[in-house]
Amino acid sequence: MTIMTIGQVMHPCPVALGPHHTLAEAHGIMRSHRIRHLPVEEAGRLVGVVSQGDLRLIESLEQLDTRQVEVEDAMTPDPYQVGPEAPLADVVQEMWARRIGSALVVENGAAVGIFTCVDALAVLHRLLDPGEVPLTSSPPGATEGHRG
Repeated sequence: MTIMTIGQVMHPCPVALGPHHTLAEAHGIMRSHRIRHLPVEEAGRLVGVVSQGDLRLIESLEQLDTRQVEVEDAMTPDPYQVGPEAPLADVVQEMWARRIGSALVVENGAAVGIFTCVDALAVLHRLLDPGEVPLTSSPPGATEGHRG
């Protein structure tokens, strides 16, 4: 039996942003790429991840101007990260144990891919009904991109 790796099912990171980008910029990037998680890099190295949920949480805490507050104030520093050869089963187990929504796939310190809970559901769907939906397709009726 072949062991499935995270590199086989991850989605390449379309973009990363820096910790000094604003929350408004992060929202704009997420909307334009139809994603809900963004790696945060500084000097080409992964330093965090920010999700739509992170942005909503910090915005709900106080009245703030999203054009002034920086991503580093909302991001999760030192996110869960793995190499592309990490076994998928191990990554899923760790995401479940930590109750987190994404794993960043990293090579040479920089994010090269991301795997989210929605991606895990796509893998499960393919395993349960292999002829139905390829991993790269959006589910029927989806209005958001492939990531959760």
